[in-house]
Order: sequence, then structure tokens, then C-alpha cells
Amino acid sequence: MQVRAVLPQVASVRARVPHVVATIAAVLAQVAAVAAQIPPVATRILQVALVHVRTHVPPVLAEVTAILVNVLGVVPHVTAIAVQLAAVVADCFAVLLHT
Repeated sequence: MQVRAVLPQVASVRARVPHVVATIAAVLAQVAAVAAQIPPVATRILQVALVHVRTHVPPVLAEVTAILVNVLGVVPHVTAIAVQLAAVVADCFAVLLHT
């Protein structure tokens, strides 16, 4: 019984198959067209990275290194200042609490 109920639908599905196959073929053609455009773009990105960006990296790295050296030189001074500030705040609280 169930097979007989499905048989009319099989004919309508069979009629739609060529349309579905044609649509899938059109999409695959577009995918192929886009895929063909990817290698030139990827090559150009690589060229830009190697030619233009590469020339700027060493000077920037040198500046970053100099900045890190300066920061490391400042850290002990900042620590000493923080210790002195904590002592001043402690003295202020001591004075305020005793009066």
C-alpha cells in the first residue's frame, strides 16, 4: 500500500532531476571560475608580503628591541617610586590616625 502511494511522487521527482542537475552544473561552473582566480590573487599577496612588508620588518624589529631595553631600564625606577609612594601614603595615614 505504501509503495503505491509513493509511485506518483517518483514521476514528479524524476521530472525535476534534469533541472537539479543543470543547477548543480551551473554552480560548479561558477566554483571553477572562482577557483581559477585564486592562484593569481594568492601570488600577488605573497609578492606584496615579500617585497613590501619584508623591507619594513627589520627596522621595526630593531625599534621594538630598543623599546624593550628602555622599558626594562625603567622598571626598577618605577618599582622604587612605587615603594616610596607607598611609604608616603603609609606616613599620611599614620599622621591622620594619630590626630
